[in-house]
This record gives sequence, C-alpha cells and structure tokens, in this order.
Amino acid sequence: MMKQIQYLPVLFWLLLVGSLVSCSETESEGEYANWRKRNVAYTDSIAMVAKANVDGTWKVVKAWNKPDDKPSTGIGGIATPDNQDYVYIHVKNEGDGNVSACYTDSVSVSYRGSLVNGEIFEETFISEELNPETAGRTTLFLNKLIPGMTTALQHMREGDWWTFYIPSSLAYGGDKQGAIPAYSTLIFEMYLDEVNP
Repeated sequence: MMKQIQYLPVLFWLLLVGSLVSCSETESEGEYANWRKRNVAYTDSIAMVAKANVDGTWKVVKAWNKPDDKPSTGIGGIATPDNQDYVYIHVKNEGDGNVSACYTDSVSVSYRGSLVNGEIFEETFISEELNPETAGRTTLFLNKLIPGMTTALQHMREGDWWTFYIPSSLAYGGDKQGAIPAYSTLIFEMYLDEVNP
C-alpha cells in the first residue's frame, strides 16, 4: 500500500504535464498556427520590399493616428521606425483624378480584402480579377474605418487602383473581427471610383 501512495504524486504530475503538452499542441496546430508571428513576418517582408521601391511602384505611408518617429529611439540615436506603424501601398494603376478624400468624406470603391494566407474575407468584385467596369461598388465613410484603411484612402485619388497592406496594429489588433482572426495583417486591393465630400 505504501508503494501505491508514493506513485500517486508522480502519476498526478505526469497527467498534469501531459494535459499541458496536449493543450499546447492543439493551439499550435491548424491553419492559424503561429498566426501573430506569421503576420508580423509578412508585414516585415512587405515593408522591406516597399522601402526598397526598386520598381518605383511602392509607397510607405505613416498612419494618421501614429506619432512622428523620435530621432533618438534607435541604436546610436538613429530612428528605428516600427513597421507596424505604416501602410504599405503597391500602386497598380494611377488614376487621372485630382481629388483625394479628407477624414470627413466618403468614397465609392470596389475592393477585395484578404488575409496573408490568401483567404478572402470580404469583396465587391464580381470576377476573379478586378474590372472597374463590372465590379460592384460600395460607399465607405473614412472616419468609420480602421486607421490603416483611412490612411490609405486619404492618399488615393479618383481612378487609383492600389493594393495596400495594413498591419494588425492599424486594423483590429488582438481582436477577432468576424472571419478575421486576431493579429491579422489585412490586404486590400482597392479601386477608388469617386470621392464624396
């Protein structure tokens, strides 16, 4: 009987460790395994391409709600901006419009929103490719959008067709939003049809 009692604490600890290991394995499996890290790495890779701007089709725009970089925050007093504070824009086509939206305006747009794994969470496109002639349109109010989208739209002009990459810190952060998991970088292919002051 004495030997059985000595094994009980060991058995208890083995069961506890086994349950913790099985929980962590479950959390790390699946399509969204390491989701936050994968999204940060994706944003960092897009930031590197956008900042290099080899083909001249990229823009890097500081989010309207983020403070200016402080000159002494980096190593040796050199600023080290956080990639999560910027929207990265790939210009697919520049429109011939000369009107851009203000924070209090609304815009008529066609768009597709997707995650870094290619999953589409929302769109107005009718076909696989964007065709401004046939795409559905929707009205967006800039002051009711996530900061990253508001930032990008304020830089677009009528007729622009862009893809922009919004880090999670400028989207929904650590909150899940419908089909969008927490800590998601959002990718929008956007055509700006009209600005409505």
